[in-house]
Amino acid sequence: MLKSLGIVAGGIFIGAFGMEMIRKKYPEGLDKLYATINGVTAKAKKAFMEGYYNALKGEPARAA
Repeated sequence: MLKSLGIVAGGIFIGAFGMEMIRKKYPEGLDKLYATINGVTAKAKKAFMEGYYNALKGEPARAA
C-alpha cells in the first residue's frame, strides 16, 4: 500500500513538473488550450442541463 502511494505521489509530482515546463515554454498555446477546453465543457454542461430540465418536465427530447 505504501509503495502504491509513493508511486502515485511521484506521478503527481512528475506531472506537475512537466506541466510547469510546458507552461514556461508555450504559455500562449496552453492558455488557448485551456480556453478551448473551458468552452467545450461549458457547452456540454449547458446541453446536459437542458436535457435534465426537459426530462423533469416530461417533454420529449429534441432530435439533434
